[in-house]
Amino acid sequence: MFTLKYRSITSILLVLFVIKTYCSVSFANQIELMQIYRYDDYEECRRTYSDFVYCNAISQIVPAFDSKIWTSIQEYSTHPRHFDRRVIETGTCLQKCRRTMQSVEHNLLTELHECVETKIWSQYELNSSINVLNCITAEELNDTSETSGVARLAFLFISIGIIMLVIFATVYDGLNTNDPTETRSLATTKLIQSFSISRNLSTLIDRETKSGMNLRHLDGIRALTMIIILLTHSSIPLIRMPLKNVNDLEAQFNQPWFPIAMAGNTYTVQLFFVIGGLLLAVNILEQTKNCNRIGVAYFFERVKIRLIRILPLYLFVILFHASWYPRMKEGLIGNRFRDYCTINWWTNVFFINNYINPSEPCIQFSWYLGADFQLYLLGTILMLLMRHVLQEIRTLPYYLHVYIPSETNAGNYFFGMLAGITYYHLKDNPNAKSILKLNFILPASAFMFILLNSLTIMLPSDHINQPSLSLAMYGSLLKSAWGIFPSVLLVYLAFQEKHSLLVNFLQHPILLVGSKLSYSIYLVQYGIIYAVYKHITYPLVYESFTIILFTAAIVNITFCVAFMLHLFIELPFNLFLKQITRNKTAKK
Repeated sequence: MFTLKYRSITSILLVLFVIKTYCSVSFANQIELMQIYRYDDYEECRRTYSDFVYCNAISQIVPAFDSKIWTSIQEYSTHPRHFDRRVIETGTCLQKCRRTMQSVEHNLLTELHECVETKIWSQYELNSSINVLNCITAEELNDTSETSGVARLAFLFISIGIIMLVIFATVYDGLNTNDPTETRSLATTKLIQSFSISRNLSTLIDRETKSGMNLRHLDGIRALTMIIILLTHSSIPLIRMPLKNVNDLEAQFNQPWFPIAMAGNTYTVQLFFVIGGLLLAVNILEQTKNCNRIGVAYFFERVKIRLIRILPLYLFVILFHASWYPRMKEGLIGNRFRDYCTINWWTNVFFINNYINPSEPCIQFSWYLGADFQLYLLGTILMLLMRHVLQEIRTLPYYLHVYIPSETNAGNYFFGMLAGITYYHLKDNPNAKSILKLNFILPASAFMFILLNSLTIMLPSDHINQPSLSLAMYGSLLKSAWGIFPSVLLVYLAFQEKHSLLVNFLQHPILLVGSKLSYSIYLVQYGIIYAVYKHITYPLVYESFTIILFTAAIVNITFCVAFMLHLFIELPFNLFLKQITRNKTAKK
């Protein structure tokens, strides 16, 4: 009797356990399948209703502690690699929703709130609070009364003027190339030659090799790094887009390779800082090797040359973002990719956009130009102070989660400078590789680089409550590895024999062209990437085809635009301003 009773209790407990487990799994599956993006068909709304109103809103689920599904949602959403299921984003065609509403009060906000709350209640039996993000109406789309602003007219006139100048210079230069009797002034001659497309195409594909220097492999590394950054920037916005299958994206977040990929995405730009520091050191040492005294005039000459190199195209792109970019079709989610050039353009012009208003950026990716220019000034001053003296430069303290300030990138810029100083002093020594013990240092630095990046798999997946000294030290070492290994590799390649397969690949003419276009690509990619995504009017499916489609479209458009801007603006202004300022300096 006792045994029978014991078995009955055991059976009941087992059944309860199975039911509880089934319910838990059921709740978990239900949460994973929750559509955190619920959008009505925007195009259908536009076609069906001539007076349509389509609104984008964020719904915050109101806590219900007596609800089991709310408890499960709360637990699931607190995981740092899960989307927050407590927040649901909706796109609502108001006219379509009116047919199911009981209210007869035609107030936009009231109707929208009732419509969205009803949708969420019908699926989860949970209340919600609504925050309207954006509404698009037929009246707004058909409104053409707004007149063009001064900035838009200025950009239009400048663009037309440059195009006409390039056409005139190209035709005139072609007709008068062999004319010995031409009587053009020097400035006019330089202007025509600088803006001639035929000359600039030749310049684009020509190799620029300084005597005694073996650094042409830097072109290939710069071009490949720029392509990687462009591909990464092209696909990352998909994470911020409305998706039909967020659970598939979440599954990627939990893959072992995800932390490594994130480390690569975060630190790839450090290669540019390393290259910049190396070239800065080599150029200054080469230019000042026969000078007994270097003063303030040389410093300002370097700054002038740097500004001539980067400022003309930068100003043109800033003007576009401050004038026409806001006028581009917003779609439903344009607020996600808002640009602040209309109010914060001046922070870019003065190269302080990585410190001033960084949360409201003008051309978000251009933080690098601010940091790079600041480090260029600092590096030039340091090189002048320690001229011909090889000494250890310690990096400034920095932390893993600080990304854009100059001091957090100074370490790797200085590693590049040390590599440049080392290369310059040993470039004519046939035993340089053995003196530097590169055959040992390169594998050691590569091992450290791979090891530190691989250890990202072991990082805690949850947020830590207290600051961690060990994680801070690891973050510093990880970021330093992205400066040390590339610096050693660049020096190693500089001392490689000319028939090296890798060096020959990095010096390929195609990569040379890509290197020359890299600055234009970096500047225009932001506007093109976000302009493409701003036109999307429906939730996407996160899959390989979607990623490839968007990436291919963005890369092709970016290369075409960058090519045109390089030929029409970057290269012509660079050549012309350099020649004019050089002539004035010679006269003085």
